Amino acid sequence: RLCRLQRLQQQQLRRKRFNGLQSVLETAIDFCHEVLTPGGVAHLVSMACFASQAVFLNLFLVKYVHKATLITLLAEIPLFLHMAWFWRAESAHRAAPSQWVAFSWVHAAKVVVLFCSVMPRLSSTTIAHTSINAIILNGSFDYLWDPRILANLLLMTPVFYSLLMYRTSQSIFGRMSKRITVDLIMHYDMLW
Repeated sequence: RLCRLQRLQQQQLRRKRFNGLQSVLETAIDFCHEVLTPGGVAHLVSMACFASQAVFLNLFLVKYVHKATLITLLAEIPLFLHMAWFWRAESAHRAAPSQWVAFSWVHAAKVVVLFCSVMPRLSSTTIAHTSINAIILNGSFDYLWDPRILANLLLMTPVFYSLLMYRTSQSIFGRMSKRITVDLIMHYDMLW
């Protein structure tokens, strides 16, 4: 009788493992299908936009202000993980407004420091050879500290906002119109 009970427990354990593996595979397939939609592409591009802007603005802050400015990573890393967790289009109506609010607070603090402390220190001279070949041959990344680079990094903010709004537009106009909330309407209103 003990052997029979052990066999039953082993079979249940195998079923749980199979169900867990099946669940992981279904989630991976859902992710692939979601990424192939325009909303999925917008989500991936918004994550890339956020990550690249955060990294490069932090590089400017560390170079021209202090390493203590990396404290913003305490908010940016959880925000990036939150963006990665809410990858489904069905959850965009709940996630995007809170992501925008968190991003806005952190970004506002960074922009104040950038305009007050970093911009006055940047050289107004431009480097003539900013091609990839010059970087590879000389090993110089001095062009990264150009004021135009910083301005273009700051211009990524409306792109990030537009991508977040594109993901939530289905909640407002599309098939998920039953999920309109006050914060979503206010979030959408900021676009205009």
